Amino acid sequence: MAKFVWVASYPRSGNTWLRFLIANLLIKPVESSAELNRVLPAIHRGVNAEHLFGPRTTFIKTHWAWRPDLPLREDVIGAIYILRNPLDVAVSNANYRLLGSGEQAAGMTPEERAARSAQLIDRFIAEGGDPVWRQQGMGSWDENVRSWMAKSNPVPRLVLRYEDMKADTARAAADICRFLSVAKSPDEIAAAVERSSFDRLRAMEERE
Repeated sequence: MAKFVWVASYPRSGNTWLRFLIANLLIKPVESSAELNRVLPAIHRGVNAEHLFGPRTTFIKTHWAWRPDLPLREDVIGAIYILRNPLDVAVSNANYRLLGSGEQAAGMTPEERAARSAQLIDRFIAEGGDPVWRQQGMGSWDENVRSWMAKSNPVPRLVLRYEDMKADTARAAADICRFLSVAKSPDEIAAAVERSSFDRLRAMEERE
């Protein structure tokens, strides 16, 4: 059985960016979301025998709140958790929901879009998160964060603040290497950071 490292976060907290960085830093350069999902899959979908077996370490994305009965628990050796300001998460979620509504949002006036966005943000704040995510085992923002950061959680963890990672991505990459006891030179870290820039991530999303 492989050994597993969770790449965990509440939704809309920068998990894709973090996985992009980890892949470029520790696995292989990636140029598409499909390739990213192959080399660093989500527990919610995409995990297969290639990821589960053999003498390897597999990084697996999750948005679930931590609990003692999570899958793969006997072979989990660590977790990297990215933490983002909940107000920014609420705004990102509103944008995501509007984008997902497709033609409905496209037909809105700017005033209607702003009003709908405000409704989504207000609901997020009132309920502590997106109600859909609660139903899927992710909890509220507070519940998710507390579950992964609790002293009772036995999984060795590295917590990265989204804002700190954005301000100094190279330092975050070095922290990841230290946490996993992986040796990378400053040049290797710099190359991985450059390949994982927001501009490259945005270009990848636009291509797709």
